[in-house]
Amino acid sequence: MRIVLTVLFEAPFWIAIFEREELGKISVARVVFGSEPTSPELLSWLLTHYSNLEFSQVSMATLHQSRVVNPKRATREAKRSALNTGVSSAAADVMRLELERRKLERRVVSKEEREAEAERQYQIHRAKAKARHRGK
Repeated sequence: MRIVLTVLFEAPFWIAIFEREELGKISVARVVFGSEPTSPELLSWLLTHYSNLEFSQVSMATLHQSRVVNPKRATREAKRSALNTGVSSAAADVMRLELERRKLERRVVSKEEREAEAERQYQIHRAKAKARHRGK
């Protein structure tokens, strides 16, 4: 299992994106911080709240394969990845799919609530009409 934490500034908030790679699948969790978190604050937050993170249910297969890398190449790649301050495209795709899934769930729930409220209003209307016909 491999976990990558990326902290970004999306005005006006700081956002932490957790990418979890497990058994060739990537899932993503997103946390919004108000002000810029320091390294000790991030560490204490991780130790207390990591188990409560809701990683995306939508997972995509990773695009790269692990291989043995020359130590000098590994150092260069580490420097390059430190300069690259962004979310991997696979993680961005997973976040987008997760947002779409949640959006569909919200639509279904809100439609059910609307229909239930309409049915309740109809029943109230029918009860009042019956009461009028009974002469009360």
